[in-house]
Amino acid sequence: MVSSTINDSFFKIIVNNNLVYNTSWEDSAIDRELLKLSKNSKLLTITSAGCNVLNYLLDEPLSIHTVDINPRQTALLELKLNIIKYINYDEFWNFFGLGYSNNYIEIYQSIRHEFSQPSQNFWDKKIDYFNPNNKYNFYFRGSAGRFARLIKNHIYRNKKLNLLVNDFINSSNLQTQSEIYKKIEPKLWDHLTIFLLKRKFIKNMIGVPNIQFKKYSGPNQLIDFIKSNLNHTFRSMPIQSNYFWTLYLKGKYSKNSCPPYLKEINFQKLKNNTNKITFSTESITQHLNTTNNKYSHFNLLDHLDWLANKKSNQIEEEFNLIFEKAEQNAKILFRSISENRLFIPKPILDKIIFHDNITSKIHLTDRVGTYASTNFGVIN
Repeated sequence: MVSSTINDSFFKIIVNNNLVYNTSWEDSAIDRELLKLSKNSKLLTITSAGCNVLNYLLDEPLSIHTVDINPRQTALLELKLNIIKYINYDEFWNFFGLGYSNNYIEIYQSIRHEFSQPSQNFWDKKIDYFNPNNKYNFYFRGSAGRFARLIKNHIYRNKKLNLLVNDFINSSNLQTQSEIYKKIEPKLWDHLTIFLLKRKFIKNMIGVPNIQFKKYSGPNQLIDFIKSNLNHTFRSMPIQSNYFWTLYLKGKYSKNSCPPYLKEINFQKLKNNTNKITFSTESITQHLNTTNNKYSHFNLLDHLDWLANKKSNQIEEEFNLIFEKAEQNAKILFRSISENRLFIPKPILDKIIFHDNITSKIHLTDRVGTYASTNFGVIN
């Protein structure tokens, strides 16, 4: 189901027919520091790949409800939840730490009856993503995974670049890492990479609608933005703890560098709290239009960029519902490709007290490094 909030025709095709995100690309360490979820918290967020939903669950809030317009993202969250509930940590790690399992068919068949019908239909066809005999594991599947595969193969074919990248991801200190990336950068940003990133269909593959980059007047301006952000990420933060990027460079996580939800020490806590998660395949606006729930926390990811169309009032519609369904002093978090919030109407901004003094500093520690701003505030 595709919401009316998506206007890009090719992006609609991508979302209608693919699992887009096989991992979440928002740094949940920042989210958890800003949101400060407690045992009384009721969070509404976007499902994406379900990684951060499970990371938030480690703070043991009262409830988490996730929504996504793509039923395949719902299916991925269901797979994670059902393996946590009914299987064991070792297999959970195999599926989502390594991206494959020797027992993937038997495990899926043993929990198949626990899935909603749309998710069951999806995994009946796609559970082979976890086949250990495949050339590419789960993390090179879905549209974002296919793009990661394209970049990884490009690096592998360039022997000098491949050696540098291997040295880079095995760097033992930040100084060495920074020096190696200086050598990588001109080789990485060759004609092929720039050509690919200028193509709209490539951005759509990685889950970015065309409207999100509309603020950039030309493709070179966008390339400069990405290059600058990656330069900061790869030269100022240790790659050894940056599981976002090493996942796609290595094709799997390691026990020393992985999301909190994949750590064995946290598995029992997840198992004890899975009942707190509910989910639905719909947009935030659709959910808020029909639910009687009130929420203390809202995490919109980069979703507002998708609505930033001057001819549309979708941002106003969504925020009016958020204000209606927000508990007193509810917290709200979102990221943006924009450095400012000028794309949001002023009457909405006037109802939120933003803590830019906090977010301007913490944004610089974001290990993903693909957004221009992190925005966090309290609904007034």
